Amino acid sequence: MAFFREGFSIKIPERLETDRLYIRPFIDKDWEPFFSFMRDEKATQYLSFIAEQKTYKGAEELFSMIIDRYGKENQIFVMAVIRKSDDQYVGAIGLMPVEGSTDVEVFYTLLPKYWGKGYATEATHRLFAYVFSESDVQRIVASIFPANEASEKVAERVGMAYKGFVMRKLQGGRVKLYTLSREQFFSR
Repeated sequence: MAFFREGFSIKIPERLETDRLYIRPFIDKDWEPFFSFMRDEKATQYLSFIAEQKTYKGAEELFSMIIDRYGKENQIFVMAVIRKSDDQYVGAIGLMPVEGSTDVEVFYTLLPKYWGKGYATEATHRLFAYVFSESDVQRIVASIFPANEASEKVAERVGMAYKGFVMRKLQGGRVKLYTLSREQFFSR
């Protein structure tokens, strides 16, 4: 499976692993926790979903599209984050191209009951290790809403540096930009 944008492609792995987590493509059994996530206002408050995507029908269409596009040129690079100890869906992590740039942007989101346990940091670090080792990506960025302090902490813990405010259409305005280069990642 590949996430494609002119100039590079990233193979979506069958599974990444950390001490406490599996990170893998979504599968049918993830539907119920995915829908629970989509309906949770706290979990989605800093994400760019439209209201329709949070309905049963809209979430089902999005979920089906994610799964159906795996392995295709227009796929969405998003993976489920699963806790090893009980096989529970914790959240999602993924990458998307940055318009007008060769950078890729990371996104991560967890169900609120899993906040504050280090899962986002653990999953993000593992994804970065994979991306920088298995692709030609030179820089990963994160666009973070100013009020999302927890996401800023994750970015900082994985070695990303704050670069200032930028305008992002997808996020609807000014966001804080964090970046990490391949060189910075491997020199840590």
